[in-house]
Amino acid sequence: MIVETMTSAEMYKEIMRDYDDVCRYIEANTAKYIRAARKSNIYPKKFDTPIKYKSKHNNQFYAFVECCNKKMAKNRELLFTIIATFNQRNATAIIMIPTRRNLFEKHSIIIYTSHLFKRYRERFLGDYSISNWELISCYVKNNPQSLCYPNPSERYGENAIASTINQGILFGVREEDATIFKTFLNKEKLYANQLSLDRTIEFNAFLKNIA
Repeated sequence: MIVETMTSAEMYKEIMRDYDDVCRYIEANTAKYIRAARKSNIYPKKFDTPIKYKSKHNNQFYAFVECCNKKMAKNRELLFTIIATFNQRNATAIIMIPTRRNLFEKHSIIIYTSHLFKRYRERFLGDYSISNWELISCYVKNNPQSLCYPNPSERYGENAIASTINQGILFGVREEDATIFKTFLNKEKLYANQLSLDRTIEFNAFLKNIA
Protein backbone atom coordinates (compact mmCIF):
# COMPACT_ATOMS: atom_id res chain seq x y z
CA MET A 1 0.00 0.00 0.00
CA ILE A 2 1.26 3.50 -0.84
CA VAL A 3 2.05 5.60 2.23
CA GLU A 4 3.43 9.12 2.50
CA THR A 5 6.66 7.99 4.18
CA MET A 6 7.75 6.12 1.03
CA THR A 7 10.45 7.52 -1.22
CA SER A 8 9.55 8.18 -4.85
CA ALA A 9 11.46 5.01 -5.82
CA GLU A 10 9.40 2.97 -3.35
CA MET A 11 6.18 4.51 -4.67
CA TYR A 12 7.22 3.62 -8.22
CA LYS A 13 7.90 0.02 -7.19
CA GLU A 14 4.53 -0.19 -5.42
CA ILE A 15 2.65 1.18 -8.44
CA MET A 16 4.38 -1.27 -10.78
CA ARG A 17 3.39 -4.22 -8.54
CA ASP A 18 -0.24 -3.45 -9.42
CA TYR A 19 0.08 -1.99 -12.88
CA ASP A 20 -0.60 -5.01 -15.10
CA ASP A 21 -3.67 -5.90 -13.03
CA VAL A 22 -4.92 -2.31 -13.31
CA CYS A 23 -4.51 -2.36 -17.09
CA ARG A 24 -6.34 -5.67 -17.47
CA TYR A 25 -9.23 -4.34 -15.40
CA ILE A 26 -9.42 -1.16 -17.49
CA GLU A 27 -9.41 -3.14 -20.74
CA ALA A 28 -12.29 -5.26 -19.46
CA ASN A 29 -14.39 -2.19 -18.62
CA THR A 30 -14.14 0.09 -21.65
CA ALA A 31 -17.20 -1.05 -23.65
CA LYS A 32 -19.61 1.60 -22.36
CA TYR A 33 -17.06 4.37 -23.00
CA ILE A 34 -16.50 3.20 -26.57
CA ARG A 35 -20.25 3.09 -27.22
CA ALA A 36 -20.71 6.61 -25.87
CA ALA A 37 -17.72 7.93 -27.84
CA ARG A 38 -19.06 6.47 -31.11
CA LYS A 39 -22.46 8.10 -30.52
CA SER A 40 -20.99 11.51 -29.67
CA ASN A 41 -20.89 14.45 -32.06
CA ILE A 42 -18.63 16.52 -29.82
CA TYR A 43 -14.89 15.86 -29.50
CA PRO A 44 -12.76 15.54 -27.55
CA LYS A 45 -15.19 13.45 -25.54
CA LYS A 46 -14.16 13.49 -21.87
CA PHE A 47 -15.99 11.24 -19.45
CA ASP A 48 -16.91 12.47 -15.98
CA THR A 49 -16.89 9.03 -14.39
CA PRO A 50 -13.50 7.28 -14.25
CA ILE A 51 -12.92 3.53 -14.11
CA LYS A 52 -12.30 2.67 -10.45
CA TYR A 53 -10.13 -0.22 -9.25
CA LYS A 54 -8.80 -1.21 -5.82
CA SER A 55 -5.80 -3.51 -6.07
CA LYS A 56 -4.97 -6.58 -4.01
CA HIS A 57 -2.26 -4.45 -2.35
CA ASN A 58 -4.95 -2.01 -1.17
CA ASN A 59 -4.06 0.78 -3.62
CA GLN A 60 -6.89 2.85 -5.08
CA PHE A 61 -6.67 3.55 -8.83
CA TYR A 62 -8.80 5.64 -11.17
CA ALA A 63 -8.60 5.73 -14.97
CA PHE A 64 -9.91 8.90 -16.63
CA VAL A 65 -11.13 8.22 -20.16
CA GLU A 66 -11.10 10.44 -23.25
CA CYS A 67 -11.74 10.04 -26.96
CA CYS A 68 -10.08 12.74 -29.04
CA ASN A 69 -11.90 12.51 -32.36
CA LYS A 70 -14.35 10.60 -34.55
CA LYS A 71 -11.59 8.49 -36.08
CA MET A 72 -10.50 7.23 -32.67
CA ALA A 73 -14.12 6.44 -31.81
CA LYS A 74 -14.61 4.54 -35.05
CA ASN A 75 -11.45 2.52 -34.36
CA ARG A 76 -12.57 1.86 -30.78
CA GLU A 77 -9.56 3.73 -29.40
CA LEU A 78 -9.48 5.63 -26.13
CA LEU A 79 -6.93 7.59 -24.12
CA PHE A 80 -6.45 6.77 -20.44
CA THR A 81 -4.96 8.88 -17.66
CA ILE A 82 -4.43 6.64 -14.64
CA ILE A 83 -3.95 7.90 -11.10
CA ALA A 84 -3.53 6.34 -7.67
CA THR A 85 -4.54 8.31 -4.59
CA PHE A 86 -2.84 8.31 -1.18
CA ASN A 87 -2.98 10.35 2.02
CA GLN A 88 -0.35 13.01 2.63
CA ARG A 89 -0.41 15.43 5.56
CA ASN A 90 -4.08 14.70 6.25
CA ALA A 91 -4.99 15.53 2.64
CA THR A 92 -5.05 13.68 -0.68
CA ALA A 93 -2.11 13.42 -3.06
CA ILE A 94 -1.92 11.46 -6.30
CA ILE A 95 0.46 9.46 -8.44
CA MET A 96 -0.23 9.75 -12.17
CA ILE A 97 0.76 7.37 -14.91
CA PRO A 98 0.70 9.78 -17.89
CA THR A 99 -1.83 9.61 -20.71
CA ARG A 100 -1.41 6.80 -23.22
CA ARG A 101 -3.22 4.48 -25.62
CA ASN A 102 -0.90 1.53 -25.01
CA LEU A 103 -1.96 0.71 -21.47
CA PHE A 104 0.76 -1.80 -20.65
CA GLU A 105 3.66 0.51 -21.59
CA LYS A 106 5.67 1.22 -18.43
CA HIS A 107 7.57 4.42 -17.71
CA SER A 108 8.15 6.90 -14.91
CA ILE A 109 5.39 8.20 -12.66
CA ILE A 110 4.33 11.72 -11.71
CA ILE A 111 3.65 12.55 -8.06
CA TYR A 112 1.40 15.53 -7.27
CA THR A 113 1.63 16.58 -3.63
CA SER A 114 -1.26 17.63 -1.42
CA HIS A 115 0.35 21.10 -1.23
CA LEU A 116 0.04 21.43 -5.01
CA PHE A 117 -3.70 20.75 -4.85
CA LYS A 118 -4.05 23.25 -2.02
CA ARG A 119 -2.42 25.89 -4.23
CA TYR A 120 -4.51 24.82 -7.26
CA ARG A 121 -7.66 25.39 -5.21
CA GLU A 122 -6.44 28.75 -3.89
CA ARG A 123 -4.79 30.15 -7.02
CA PHE A 124 -7.00 28.85 -9.81
CA LEU A 125 -10.37 27.46 -8.77
CA GLY A 126 -11.01 29.69 -5.78
CA ASP A 127 -13.71 27.23 -4.70
CA TYR A 128 -13.55 25.92 -1.13
CA SER A 129 -16.91 24.16 -1.26
CA ILE A 130 -15.90 21.22 -3.46
CA SER A 131 -14.45 18.01 -2.03
CA ASN A 132 -10.83 16.90 -2.39
CA TRP A 133 -11.92 14.30 -4.93
CA GLU A 134 -13.78 16.89 -7.03
CA LEU A 135 -10.69 19.10 -6.87
CA ILE A 136 -8.39 16.30 -8.07
CA SER A 137 -10.85 15.16 -10.73
CA CYS A 138 -11.07 18.71 -12.11
CA TYR A 139 -7.29 18.97 -12.25
CA VAL A 140 -6.71 15.60 -13.96
CA LYS A 141 -9.43 16.05 -16.59
CA ASN A 142 -8.21 19.52 -17.54
CA ASN A 143 -4.45 18.97 -17.26
CA PRO A 144 -3.59 15.43 -18.40
CA GLN A 145 -0.28 16.43 -19.99
CA SER A 146 2.57 18.83 -19.28
CA LEU A 147 5.66 20.27 -20.94
CA CYS A 148 8.71 20.36 -18.64
CA TYR A 149 11.94 22.34 -18.75
CA PRO A 150 14.89 22.72 -16.31
CA ASN A 151 14.48 25.35 -13.61
CA PRO A 152 17.32 24.99 -11.02
CA SER A 153 16.47 26.94 -7.89
CA GLU A 154 17.57 27.54 -4.33
CA ARG A 155 14.28 26.12 -3.04
CA TYR A 156 14.18 22.89 -5.09
CA GLY A 157 17.83 22.32 -6.07
CA GLU A 158 19.68 21.47 -9.28
CA ASN A 159 17.10 18.92 -10.46
CA ALA A 160 14.26 21.40 -10.21
CA ILE A 161 11.88 21.75 -13.15
CA ALA A 162 9.02 23.97 -14.22
CA SER A 163 6.14 22.66 -16.30
CA THR A 164 3.40 24.31 -18.29
CA ILE A 165 -0.08 22.78 -18.20
CA ASN A 166 -3.39 23.96 -19.63
CA GLN A 167 -4.36 25.90 -16.53
CA GLY A 168 -1.06 27.11 -15.11
CA ILE A 169 2.55 26.35 -14.22
CA LEU A 170 3.91 23.60 -11.96
CA PHE A 171 7.19 23.54 -10.05
CA GLY A 172 8.96 20.47 -8.76
CA VAL A 173 11.91 18.10 -9.11
CA ARG A 174 12.83 15.24 -11.40
CA GLU A 175 14.13 11.98 -9.90
CA GLU A 176 15.14 8.66 -11.46
CA ASP A 177 11.72 7.00 -11.69
CA ALA A 178 9.46 9.92 -10.84
CA THR A 179 8.72 13.58 -11.36
CA ILE A 180 7.45 15.25 -8.19
CA PHE A 181 5.36 18.40 -8.64
CA LYS A 182 5.15 20.42 -5.44
CA THR A 183 3.24 23.60 -6.20
CA PHE A 184 0.99 25.33 -8.74
CA LEU A 185 0.84 28.87 -10.09
CA ASN A 186 -1.92 30.51 -12.11
CA LYS A 187 0.00 31.79 -15.13
CA GLU A 188 -2.60 34.43 -16.00
CA LYS A 189 -2.15 36.08 -12.61
CA LEU A 190 1.61 35.66 -12.86
CA TYR A 191 1.78 37.46 -16.19
CA ALA A 192 -0.42 40.28 -14.92
CA ASN A 193 1.72 40.74 -11.82
CA GLN A 194 4.98 40.66 -13.77
CA LEU A 195 4.16 43.09 -16.58
CA SER A 196 5.74 46.06 -14.84
CA LEU A 197 8.99 44.31 -13.91
CA ASP A 198 12.25 44.80 -15.71
CA ARG A 199 11.76 41.39 -17.32
CA THR A 200 14.33 38.62 -17.29
CA ILE A 201 16.38 38.83 -14.06
CA GLU A 202 13.56 39.66 -11.67
CA PHE A 203 11.10 37.35 -13.41
CA ASN A 204 13.46 34.37 -13.22
CA ALA A 205 14.27 35.06 -9.57
CA PHE A 206 10.55 35.06 -8.85
CA LEU A 207 10.06 31.69 -10.56
CA LYS A 208 12.93 30.06 -8.71
CA ASN A 209 11.46 30.83 -5.29
CA ILE A 210 7.73 30.31 -5.79
CA ALA A 211 6.06 28.06 -3.20
